[in-house]
Amino acid sequence: MEYRNSMIRMAALLLIAGLMAVISPLVQATEARTLVLVAANSKSEFNLSGTEARRLFLGLPVAKENRPLVALINHTDSLLYQVFLQKIIFMSANTYERQLLANVARQGGQRPRYYTDWQELLSALRAQPEGVAYMWREQIPADAGLVVVAEIWRLGVD
Repeated sequence: MEYRNSMIRMAALLLIAGLMAVISPLVQATEARTLVLVAANSKSEFNLSGTEARRLFLGLPVAKENRPLVALINHTDSLLYQVFLQKIIFMSANTYERQLLANVARQGGQRPRYYTDWQELLSALRAQPEGVAYMWREQIPADAGLVVVAEIWRLGVD
């Protein structure tokens, strides 16, 4: 009986050690992440408020310097998309989709385009000076020609 209890304890310790080995890199990888909105680096820089960002990604018209902005939905990272839904949209994915479709139908506009490929998203941002997307600040390439127009949320603040 004592042998069986010690084997159970040993198995539990190995399980905990294994979980720590898996979880630790994930926690470290998510430290110090900042969700930002970015646009192409054009001569006319602008800032977006949280309310303007929410309206933009809900398919409602938002303009800066008499230029209508275009939302580009970054679907390259599932964690990033979930943080976007929580910190910008304040809705679940299903509710967001329904609301987005309803707003686009009412306003007569177009649904924002989803990007699942990182390079396609960067190309679209560079090609559209009025395009706005969200991403991790740490993910922005130095030579991408992008500027941060709003900082939305930060994980791992000291």
